[in-house]
Amino acid sequence: WVRLVRTGTTITAYRSADGVTWTKVNNAKITLPTTVTAGLAVVKPVPKKRGGRRARRIWFRVMVGA
Repeated sequence: WVRLVRTGTTITAYRSADGVTWTKVNNAKITLPTTVTAGLAVVKPVPKKRGGRRARRIWFRVMVGA
């Protein structure tokens, strides 16, 4: 699990093995507009021409809150 929390201009990152107990990883001060767009990404490490397959991921337990 990964959690990003925005407080003013500070973004704090947390991690969790179970989604219940959270450990702070790091924080950064970033100037952002009032509204931001968040997204999830998938990386495919092996090119298709070398036997790799198309990257596919089904996301679950995704929550966005204010």
